[in-house]
Amino acid sequence: KGGCARASGLVNAVLRRVAEHRDALPEIPGVGTADYLAVRYSHPRWLAQRYIDAHGYAFAERALAANNADAPACLQVNTLKTTADALAASLRADGIETEPHPWLPDALLCRGGNLAAAHAFADGWFYVQDAAAHCAALAAGVRPGMRVLDACAAPGGTDKFICRIRGMEKNESVAPRRTLNPAPANSAQKAASDAFFSFLAPRFWLIGCILCR
Repeated sequence: KGGCARASGLVNAVLRRVAEHRDALPEIPGVGTADYLAVRYSHPRWLAQRYIDAHGYAFAERALAANNADAPACLQVNTLKTTADALAASLRADGIETEPHPWLPDALLCRGGNLAAAHAFADGWFYVQDAAAHCAALAAGVRPGMRVLDACAAPGGTDKFICRIRGMEKNESVAPRRTLNPAPANSAQKAASDAFFSFLAPRFWLIGCILCR
């Protein structure tokens, strides 16, 4: 695509050779240095060095290794419809094992399984959302009865959690707002039209803040 059609053949050949000899790859030189960690874990050298300087070599290696590991899916429990225990039981019946998030309330972690095919997903019992996004709503200090302007990006998962914190009932609505960017607003409305909540409407779209009053 970049005008280097022959390069793709070279890259594929190198990757095939690596795959064929994955158990006999040459040793990486410089064990105990940032150069070694940068190559071993495919991270920038400056980042590896910063980790070492701040926390020591052992921590740096654990952090880089963890950054390459597959993260579990984080499920936000819709407590307007179910509980974490009931959701875990429902997912287990569909062959999906979960465990409580170690520090996030009303959240489960799971690895593997087809979440989209689970009965609980169709019933709106959970929403897949990264723990960091979940924390944004908690950090905002939203309380029942507050008016909230979510000026973050689509698709609307944080809105759903905020509405649950506020204790919104199914017949309550969020007033439509003028849309600054139709694309993410449409995405948010599509996400909000599922069984989790059906009353979110398009609103202002800015980046990076949640305003509460």
